[in-house]
This record gives sequence, C-alpha cells and structure tokens, in this order.
Amino acid sequence: MVPLPVRIVFSFGIGVWVLTNIKLPPLEILVGIDLLPIIMQEVFIGLSCGMVLSICFGALVGKSFLPLLDNKNPSVFGFLSARVGSISDNNLGGWHAYRASKASLNMLIKNFAIELARTNKFAKVIGLHPGTVDTELSKPFQKNVPENKLFTPQFSADAMINVVDRLKEGDSGSVFAFDGSKIES
Repeated sequence: MVPLPVRIVFSFGIGVWVLTNIKLPPLEILVGIDLLPIIMQEVFIGLSCGMVLSICFGALVGKSFLPLLDNKNPSVFGFLSARVGSISDNNLGGWHAYRASKASLNMLIKNFAIELARTNKFAKVIGLHPGTVDTELSKPFQKNVPENKLFTPQFSADAMINVVDRLKEGDSGSVFAFDGSKIES
C-alpha cells in the first residue's frame, strides 16, 4: 500500500491529533465526546479520568499508530496538549487534574520521541497547544481571555498545521503553541 496523507482527530475534551503519512488509504476520523466539564466537577474523578483519557488513551493511540509511520519520508505524530501542562510556566496554580494530566502527557510525548528516533529517523512526535478556542469547554473562563486570544476552531487548526509545516530537526519531543513558540516543560 502506498503511504498517503491522513488526518485523524480524536477529541474527548482531552484529545489526540495526528497529521502524518501512514500506510493506510485516505481516512478522516472524527470522534467527539466532550467529557471534561463533567469530569472536572470532582477533583478525584477529574484526576483519575483526566489521567486515563490523556495518558492511557494517548499511550494506546501512540502504541497503535507510531509503528505505522512512514520510515522513508517525514511524518509527524501530534498530540493536543496545553500550556497549562508546563511546570515551569505555572504561575497561577489551580486546575490540578487538568494540569497534571497535560504534564504527564508531555512526558509521554518526550518518551515516544526518544523511542521513535531509534527506529524512524524521519518521524517527529510533538505536542500542540491550540490556544484558547471558543468552545463549550472554554466558556466558563472566556471573560478572562483577551479578545484577540480567543480563537475559532478553524483558526486554531490552521495555526497548528502551520506549526507542523515549520518543524525542524531536533523538534521531536517538544510541545509547541499555536504560534510556533516552544513551550518549556
């Protein structure tokens, strides 16, 4: 089978996004269940479910799809992450479950990148922060977001694709914001 461009989007409030060349026919998959507002009602439930969705689901998707990446041409496996997963950038506290799940996801991204580099020199594994997107998830705190920092889903998707298009050697294992800036761990 000839490697063809594929875009696969899994969105469970905490999501995984993949834009890559893999050895499958052209395919679009979109699964959307926004569980996060329900999950975050209780910190304990939020911690356990957030970790399961962000880490376990991400690990299973990575384990399943990383071996399929084209090892003769550049490929990118991207996870949806968030700036709030940065330990060094955390100056506000709060959002314990969400921050912890994204910090753990960022470590998983780094681990996948290290391991993938051993078998596929053309592939990159990265995290992508979409910015604050105008969705039901962000509605409760949109009043605190500057007007020019609340993005449409289309703007955010286009921005993340631009980030992927500008990746350089050595970027695998990193997390990038929608504007291309690197988010420190």
